[in-house]
Amino acid sequence: MEKRFYRLIVRWFWLLILMPLVAAGVTYHIISRQPVLYETTTRLIVGPGIDNPSPELNDLRAGAQLMETYAELPQTHPFLTRIIEQLDLDLTPARLSNMISVVTNEETQILDVTVTGQDPIQITRIANAVATELVLFSPSGGVTPAARLKAQIGNQATVLEASVAEIEANINALTASLEATTEEQARRELVNTLTAERSRLADIHRTLATLYQNIQEATTNEMRIIEPAVEAKSVDSELWVQVMTAAAAGLGLSLMVVAAFEYRSNAVETVEDLARVGDAPVLGAIARYSLARDDNALVVRARPDSRVVQNFRAVGARLLFSNKIERPARSVLILSVTNDEEAGPVAANLAVILAQTGQRILLVDADLHRPVIAGFFHTPRTYGLTSILNSPDAPVRPFPVEWVPGLSVLPSGPITADAFSLLASLRMLQLLRDFEQDFDLVLITAPSLPAYADSFFLGSQVDRVMVVARHGQTRRDAVQKAVESLRTVGAEILGLVLTHSPDAPGQEPRPSRFRRFRKDQWAVAPDVEPAAEPAVPL
Repeated sequence: MEKRFYRLIVRWFWLLILMPLVAAGVTYHIISRQPVLYETTTRLIVGPGIDNPSPELNDLRAGAQLMETYAELPQTHPFLTRIIEQLDLDLTPARLSNMISVVTNEETQILDVTVTGQDPIQITRIANAVATELVLFSPSGGVTPAARLKAQIGNQATVLEASVAEIEANINALTASLEATTEEQARRELVNTLTAERSRLADIHRTLATLYQNIQEATTNEMRIIEPAVEAKSVDSELWVQVMTAAAAGLGLSLMVVAAFEYRSNAVETVEDLARVGDAPVLGAIARYSLARDDNALVVRARPDSRVVQNFRAVGARLLFSNKIERPARSVLILSVTNDEEAGPVAANLAVILAQTGQRILLVDADLHRPVIAGFFHTPRTYGLTSILNSPDAPVRPFPVEWVPGLSVLPSGPITADAFSLLASLRMLQLLRDFEQDFDLVLITAPSLPAYADSFFLGSQVDRVMVVARHGQTRRDAVQKAVESLRTVGAEILGLVLTHSPDAPGQEPRPSRFRRFRKDQWAVAPDVEPAAEPAVPL
């Protein structure tokens, strides 16, 4: 797990560094080139709390709802057009709308009008103009019928207050005359006049009380400026905060890209991956190799001391060791999980390694769809497994390999369209049993899984099955499904092999009669022919 995590970090390190740097750099470049912005705010109060010392709860709720309506007015086209005309602004309504923001507070019933722009004087004028226009839209603006009625009530109260002063003066004068007069008739007239004046004064007081109450009962639809815009302040761009935020976003995006890519690839990377998803022992890892001169050559013959051959020897040793501690396997099916033709080269090189230990090995090419064994050992393609299965009287003559004593090869023969019927026939089963009697070990290559059902049938008939996966290409879920499918038909899994692995053990020997053919590859010199290989003990 640690190896895989380390490999992921090394593999994607460039992306994990590049994307945050690019995001931070682009953000810094954009923000640093933007002009300085200023903002200013005008505050207004909305509702009955302006003049009424004890407003009712329902009036306050209605005022809060009206405040939301007033908050939408500065974004309307007629409103913006009127502001532009009043201030003679060189702005479009859309641009002015972007400069204005309105925030409401239902608890305090205070409405904040904030204007942002590059000219501090201009935005101050705009903020105050917007606030003034909002007040004019309300009944408290002095242009509505309700406002005019309120003004008339106020004027009437002023007239009545003057009348009160005049009547009180008359009453005082009548009272003084009454005290100075002794004539009975005159006194009665003064008393009547004084009573009438006092009655008139009482009526005026009642009228004034009613007028005062009407004036004090403020409506819910009132608005007043409580703090005009005075001085605009520069807006902090928070450059480094935004740069760091962009870098963090870039890192997060890069992690998402890596996770998505790894999820989509879902390829086996290490032997630990292979063992975990396959739930079976890993026989070994084979290093990546290529042969420059002959694609059909066997690496065990061309480069017997190479790292990859050491890996094949390790796999062969584990195969023989498993035969000693478990029920001996006389037949082993070798197949790949995906259609990458990995089973053929593994089976051919492994057959040579095992034959060099002195055992009698038979290599059978049962991949009747994409046969490769004949090409490795240069055997005729006109005779092979299909020839024997199609003709019960055909002789069974595997081809011995002259340069590897003890190794025989039975190629696939002519390709047929009826591959499954031939491999599932009683003739194939009898042939397999005869081979197990005549040889110490039979290695059989089969088509890849799960493309062909041939492999499932053969897997149920042999003693063991070896599953081959390729580093970086074979998907983990494919390995898991392949092993589960084989076990479903009764196949016994010998183990798993990982090819093209960068973590395969061993190291390349120093070149002697080898020369550098191209970067990271060694090839046999053209003027040197490989000699017959002696038996190499494991």
